[in-house]
Amino acid sequence: MKLGYVAAGVTLGLLLVGLKVGCGCKTAWRECQGSAPYIGPEVMAKDMRREVRSLALYMTANGHRDESVWKGCGKRVDQGQVRREVEAYLVRSRFYRETVDETEVSFSTDVRNPDALRLPQKVAPYKLCVVSLCPTVVLMIPFDYGYDAPRKAITRPGEESEWGRSLGLFPLAGGLHAGTSFPYQDGLLWFRPDSVAEPQPVSRAGSAAGEIRAGDVHLDLTREQNQLRVIRRQ
Repeated sequence: MKLGYVAAGVTLGLLLVGLKVGCGCKTAWRECQGSAPYIGPEVMAKDMRREVRSLALYMTANGHRDESVWKGCGKRVDQGQVRREVEAYLVRSRFYRETVDETEVSFSTDVRNPDALRLPQKVAPYKLCVVSLCPTVVLMIPFDYGYDAPRKAITRPGEESEWGRSLGLFPLAGGLHAGTSFPYQDGLLWFRPDSVAEPQPVSRAGSAAGEIRAGDVHLDLTREQNQLRVIRRQ
């Protein structure tokens, strides 16, 4: 009888744990230090993350997923949503598709091991950098990926590099980054992923590297030696 009670208790305990995990549990938000885009005039967004666990996720190898958002100025922007909007824009952009057709490099199948088996991946010769939010503004910086792309250009999501914080890889692009300071190159372009307009050249403004006006948002671009800096004025 005692063994029966023990077994019943264990089963009930497992059911309660399963219900708790199945309903999902979330860790507290934590702020990640590193590069982030603007979310208001001269206000950098806070990069916030937390773990989400559920019964369905426990059926996978990791058992959890990360939620990532940018917060600031009373706003909250889901990073995954921004990534999906940028990807959708690239798919429908005629300019980007035509540029992609002209460039083909090979990426390693394992970004942690650049010498692993490489598979062909067509990309456009640009670095894509989210520099401002509400609305989202993406800067396109000319970049020659070359054969050594995995070593010098590809980073895992969340990693920091000279191109800012990596938001991950997706088809048609070598990666998406977030920040306000990058290596300078001539031929800068920009776009809004919520717009039907094709990428357009950055307007020149006096001796500055250029300016971007996206709705009510005004971004100034300055060049300090070989470094490009973005400043949100409005």
